[in-house]
Amino acid sequence: MNSNNLRKINQNTLSTNFIGHTGSVNTIAKLNSANLASGSSDSSIKIWNIEDGALLCTLEEHTAKVTKILVLPDGRLASASCDVKLILINFKKLFLFYSFYIYTYVCLIEYDKNMGFEY
Repeated sequence: MNSNNLRKINQNTLSTNFIGHTGSVNTIAKLNSANLASGSSDSSIKIWNIEDGALLCTLEEHTAKVTKILVLPDGRLASASCDVKLILINFKKLFLFYSFYIYTYVCLIEYDKNMGFEY
């Protein structure tokens, strides 16, 4: 499998190609029953239609490799990157909700409903 593409496998048969990243795909997250997000070494996050693989939009808020994306319970998308930024995006309205620098390399983010963010 080409590392720049995502593929949906259905019963050992390729059913959907997700073509668009120019770097390796590092992280994916299912946004809802119809869409997923992928983060790449090309510093972008792409939103896809799961069923047909259509690229819905490209988010280019990061300036370095996207290391992790995570969907929060309220529907926002959180992303971490080698650019030392943690970004929150309102997926439903597709606008940048909040961006802040952490001043260290972030390779993992988690969300705990009692604690909030951990990175």
